[in-house]
Amino acid sequence: DVMDEFLKELVTLGLTSTPPIDDPSQPYHKLLVEQVKIVDLEGNMKQVYPSRTDLNFDNKNITVIRD
Repeated sequence: DVMDEFLKELVTLGLTSTPPIDDPSQPYHKLLVEQVKIVDLEGNMKQVYPSRTDLNFDNKNITVIRD
């Protein structure tokens, strides 16, 4: 998948999330991806990304937060 490869390359290049201020010992080369839901004006779900089948990594440097 293109997005999987893109996110892996971001981590490799060091373009990642910053460590939490309260725990600066966390490594810098970690990426946190948060799920986004798109709804229409009536509140009907149109799109969710990443879904349960998207962005399933063995790599511990990329974390996906899903609802």
